[in-house]
Amino acid sequence: MTTRAAAGRSTRVRPLCQLTGTVVVAAVTMTLVAGNAAAYWTSDSTTGAGGAAATTVNQGATPTASGVGNTVTVNWAASTLANGTAVANYLVTRYDVATQTPQLVCTVTGTTCTDSAAPAGQWVYSVTPRAGTNWLGLESEKSNQVTSDLVAPTNAVTLAVVAGNASLSGGTIFYRGLAAGSFRLRNAMTDAGSGPASSTTTPLTGGPTWTHNASSVSTPTGGPYLSDPFTWPAATTSSPTETISGRDVAGNVSSLPLTFVDDSIAPTGGTLSYAAGYQPVPSVQISFTSGTDTGSGIAGRQLQRSAAATSVGVCPVIGSYSAFADVGPLDPASPYVDDQVTTDTCYVYRYVITDLVGNQYIATNTNVAIVSYAGAVSTTVGALSLWRFGESATDLISADKFTAPTGTELSAHTTDTSWTRWAADLNIAVITAQGRVRQNAALTGAASYYTSATPTSPDYSVEADITVKSVLALDDVGIEGRLQLGSGLSGTFYLAQYHLGALGVAQWQLLRYVNGTPSLLTTAVAQSSAVGQTYRLQLDMAGSTIRMFVNGVVVATVSDPSPITPAGRAGIRLGSTAVIVGQSDTTGLQLDNFQLNLSTYPRAADSLSTNTADYKNGVSLGTTGALTGRTDTAARFDGLNDYAQAAGTTGLPVGASARSVELWFTTTSSSKQMLFDYG
Repeated sequence: MTTRAAAGRSTRVRPLCQLTGTVVVAAVTMTLVAGNAAAYWTSDSTTGAGGAAATTVNQGATPTASGVGNTVTVNWAASTLANGTAVANYLVTRYDVATQTPQLVCTVTGTTCTDSAAPAGQWVYSVTPRAGTNWLGLESEKSNQVTSDLVAPTNAVTLAVVAGNASLSGGTIFYRGLAAGSFRLRNAMTDAGSGPASSTTTPLTGGPTWTHNASSVSTPTGGPYLSDPFTWPAATTSSPTETISGRDVAGNVSSLPLTFVDDSIAPTGGTLSYAAGYQPVPSVQISFTSGTDTGSGIAGRQLQRSAAATSVGVCPVIGSYSAFADVGPLDPASPYVDDQVTTDTCYVYRYVITDLVGNQYIATNTNVAIVSYAGAVSTTVGALSLWRFGESATDLISADKFTAPTGTELSAHTTDTSWTRWAADLNIAVITAQGRVRQNAALTGAASYYTSATPTSPDYSVEADITVKSVLALDDVGIEGRLQLGSGLSGTFYLAQYHLGALGVAQWQLLRYVNGTPSLLTTAVAQSSAVGQTYRLQLDMAGSTIRMFVNGVVVATVSDPSPITPAGRAGIRLGSTAVIVGQSDTTGLQLDNFQLNLSTYPRAADSLSTNTADYKNGVSLGTTGALTGRTDTAARFDGLNDYAQAAGTTGLPVGASARSVELWFTTTSSSKQMLFDYG
């Protein structure tokens, strides 16, 4: 007989013996062809004859797998034998994706397998059809990958504030109900198993003024998922509840209940302190306490300051300061040292404590801190006087240092100012080799000149240096004010002079000339003669009050009952009217450093005491840039004859008493200069 193997090839069988009758016993030798098909024997003989036939089991169909949690359902198409006969059952095998370790999970006759206890992990499945007990078809291709996930996702909820102020802390959402606002819930859930699938919010419970549409959001894939808005109007105080739930691909769900709480109360308890007035160093130290908040909690603490420049060491009113601005880091440690300061500046500080929904508490202090070198000096223990030299710029009416070639007649000298000789006296003045002016020795009488400058007010002062080169009898030198020129040798003016008598006795005299006739306004003031000595003589006229100063000290004051009222001119007078005194560059009285200024010309104020000083010989005031970063101005001295003098002082050391003097200066010269002297 002939049998058909699964490979389609035939095997011939030779009978070993033949017997008579109806029974035939035959021995058959059969060879199966190698291959991937399994042969299954079936009978196909007719009545009265013995016969058998072989067929194959087809390969299993590729299954599909889907899972929920740790339950995986596997489906596939039915398999048959090659001749169309249905297979008996199926073997379903689960493979670990990572290790490809197999595990038989189902033996079923149908085409569905439920793997109800799949371990956590990633799996694929295969199906092997079986005929009878041992005849197996080829194993199917692997299914799609499926994940068994027993762990719910982890919600990561934050607020996306659209308007107003709100903050999430654990299961509580704090909102600032004083003002209207809106936010969304942002769920950036994580899931190590099947992965995030969606986020769902429920309708609000217990919030009559709130509005929200429940939402289930599944885009973008994998999240984060943004809910529909939660909105509240101004003056809301209610506390609704909400539940947000995250779902993973495997169907596991994790929920977070939320309670909304109104927080419209500012933090409390913050304090602020710092020293008022001038700071001892170029910085300000501020101490503060942090404050607390019983609601949403503190978001940050920030130190702020407002500033204004000083004006001659004085701070302006608070309303004129700059707007407050942050200084230093957020949440500074106390005490904080603000060293980002500018000298000659006033500072006011405040400490702003803000909670997580925008409520603020502002700790303030009325103190004004002043950063100023002058201020620091003023607080020095034992300091007696402080001259800042910050007075406003004011031009002198006239000043002259008498710089010209030796022997130049004064009216021919025009370097600093110009002079006119007038006929009241017959002599002339010449400039010495030392840059002073003296009477000409070759002529008889005094020499009188007036400056070309015209004061705009009768209240002004005239001053000059008087140097005693030698003592010559009947020698005079002086300065004139309110000079009214008369006819011939006459004139009306005030005269302050240094007078040497016939016996060499020195005096300071204050006189009034009216149409050429002199009269002493007050008793002469004796002065011991000192060869080589220089005196600063000043004639000050304010209304009817006429004063004479020597070295800054008032030596004579007169209230003139018949004052000379016109402003007139200012001038100088050298020598005696009747005697040839034999002056030379090395003898007699000489004059230098002439200065004419209105009574409004500023004086150098003493910030610590009453020892006001005077600027001499045209000191330039209101100079900027002496020190980098300084807003106050300085005084500029010319290095020749400019100086400031405090005379007739009170409370300062005298004689050999111990003292210290210090100053700030900058110079454009490399030569030796005198900075200060005392005596």
